[in-house]
Parts: sequence; C-alpha cells; structure tokens
Amino acid sequence: MTILSKLKDFGSSDNVVRRPPFVYTAFRRLLAAADTWDRGQRESWVRERVCRTLRLAQNLPGYENPQLSDELSAWPILKKTDIAGREAAFGQSSFLPSYAAATGGTTGAPLTIRRSARSISFEQASIDHVCSKADLELGRARVAILRGDYVKSPSDMAPPFWRSIGPSKSLFSSFHLSKRTLPHYVAALRDFKPDVLMCYPSSLQHLLALLEAGGESIRIGYVLASSESMSPELIRDAQRVLDASIIEYYGLAERVVFAYSINGRGFEFVPIYGLPELVPDGDGRFRILGTSLWNNRQVFVRYDTGDFARVRTMDEAGRRDVEFGLRSFQGINGRASERIDLPDGRRIIGLNHIPRGVPGAASVQVYHADSKLVEVFVVPLNNYGSATESAIHKNFYEKFPADVTLRILKIEAPIRNSSGKAPLLVTKI
Repeated sequence: MTILSKLKDFGSSDNVVRRPPFVYTAFRRLLAAADTWDRGQRESWVRERVCRTLRLAQNLPGYENPQLSDELSAWPILKKTDIAGREAAFGQSSFLPSYAAATGGTTGAPLTIRRSARSISFEQASIDHVCSKADLELGRARVAILRGDYVKSPSDMAPPFWRSIGPSKSLFSSFHLSKRTLPHYVAALRDFKPDVLMCYPSSLQHLLALLEAGGESIRIGYVLASSESMSPELIRDAQRVLDASIIEYYGLAERVVFAYSINGRGFEFVPIYGLPELVPDGDGRFRILGTSLWNNRQVFVRYDTGDFARVRTMDEAGRRDVEFGLRSFQGINGRASERIDLPDGRRIIGLNHIPRGVPGAASVQVYHADSKLVEVFVVPLNNYGSATESAIHKNFYEKFPADVTLRILKIEAPIRNSSGKAPLLVTKI
C-alpha cells in the first residue's frame, strides 16, 4: 500500500496532498483562465511546457536515441512494453516527495511509476474544475465511493460492506453487492446522504440493475465516473434512476492526458494537463498519445495510452482543435468494463487492479475457467519469483472470495484476440 493510499483513510491528510493551500488555488485559477484562451494562447503555453518536458527527457537513460530533437513529432512513440521493468530509466530523482502508483489497464501490462506531489495536486484541481462546470464543488461534497477498492474480505458476507474514510467520504465495496445484500447498501446510502457517487461504470450498472429489480430507489445528485467508458444507455439509466447529473473523466496513472464529458455531451481534452496527439487509425478512430506536462518524476514523451478517441472525420486543423480542447469528440474506445459474475450474483469488477504493483511480470491476463476457478496467465520477466505470485495472490483475494480457486500459469507470450490485442480479461483460449 502506498503512502497516498494510506492517507485516503484519513480524509484531511489526503486533502493536504491533493489540495495543498496556495498551490491548489493557483492551479484552479490557471485551469479557469485556460478555458478562455484561444488556439494560439493554448498552443503557446503548451509548447513551452512540452519543451521543458523534452529537456528533462533528453537527460534520462530511457531516451537514448541520439537523434532526439526539440520537435515533439521527431520523437518515437513510447510503448508500455518499452517501459515495463525499466521504469526508473524514464524518471528522475528529487529530494521532494513523490508517491508510487501502479497501472494495470485493459492490456494487463503492469507498470510501477512515481508521481510528483505537484502532478497529484494538478490532477485533483483538474477533476474539481471539471466538476465545477456541472455546479458540483467536489472538495465540499459528501462522497460515496463504489469502485474497485478493498473494504474487507470478499468471503465476509456480514454487513457492513462499507467504511468511513473521513468526515464526508464513505467507501462501499463493489465485491459484496448482490441481490441479497442490496437492502443494506440502500439503507446505508440513505443514511449517509451523499452528494455524489464516485464509481466505475460497471459497478454503477450493477447497482442500477439491482435497484430496479428490487423496486428500490435512491436519489444522488451527481455521478462521477472514470476508468471505463459509459454507454449512452447507462447515462440515461443513471439520470432516470438516481436523478443525477453525470460527469465522466478520462485519465491515466501515467498522468499524460485528461478529458471529460458532462451528461454525455461529448468529451473535451484539457491540454494544459497533458498534451494529447491523435494518430489516425482508420474508421474514425484515432490512437491517443500523451506527453507529460506536470509529473517530472516520471517523464513520458508521446506515450501510447492504448486507447482510441472516436472523432468524426475532419481535416488536420479540426483534429488539432480536438487536441487543444476547442472541439469535442465522441468518446473513448479501449476502456470497456471487464467483469466476472459469480454464481451468487456478485459481480467482480476492477480486474485491472490484479496486475497493479506486481513485480516480475511483463503481462498479466485473467481467464474465468469455470464458476469457481480463475486462471491468471503471466508472461514472466527475469525477476519473476515468489514475490510475483504473492502480489497476484494478494490482489486477487482482495476481490474474490476464498471459495474461488486461483491458478497462476506462466506463458511465453500474451494471449491475443483476433485483432491482435492482448486483453486483460481473456474470454476464449
């Protein structure tokens, strides 16, 4: 568990890291000002920050190509596989504090990276700024969280299935939610009276389905969703069942790009968070590359996120307008929710947590072999060992009950689907 994770259990301490006085206020002012800038102003500001990033990157051992220049387009595209096991080569040390983060994502290729305190604060300022566009001041709101977080053992089916993590935050377990436990969740949510439900779309979908099937209703003013794509149908269902406004945001632990959507009205990038590049991939899809602008502890240039923006056909000028947040785009591909449904009706979501922080693994993939058996396929690195399997075991049983068997299998290469991608959740071998 990282320092930041521990601080989440102490609301005021976490707030000091994410919303430090003066720094956070300056970030909010910058974000508000950037909304008013025209194309030229945005490009000028971002160009200066990109040049700073490139100067940092040129001194890091991960970027050892002598042809690197001051022109971003001349730099090669950086793949996650280029970084795995070499994260330190793409970062710099500092006497200032930093915090560990881990990725998993839909590819199942884990990275362990460092985040500067400034990048964490700027991310929070960006989220809060977006929420304010929907008249939600997140820093003062009562927040119920229904994501992939660990609350207690999934084998413990006695309430409560939630815990307080501060005076105005309550953490609910997605892994205990079922038809049988729903009345406890409804009672707890009504008692807590949250202003906003912070969730994964897959956990939201499960909650809405159970509420409707059980004839229950809850009113929550806002839904703040991330990490997975929301379908238009899910947005409408949440608006209808919860009477909520829907705020979605798209970001990565790598801190290279950020976008948002309010009530399904299209996404917009925030270019002063991280510079997105849209590379045409056919059929109206554009591969999203991102370049760090704030995290000087882990410097990524033209990082391939593995995600795709759905953009209506347009010329280069129109695409640049999308990249600089002056024009909206339709949505994100590559963020599909992945889940495993258990026989008792519980839904295991957030499978991308299983590869997080796992050493010695180039790739981690999950396969639901039968109702009580899950196989995890691992492509090992040179440092694969007992620590690798212990980390997978720990992450797995923070989500699955003890009566589900975990089998870890080493393989030589990731399992790929017909399109050549290596998904985190394998549906067919």
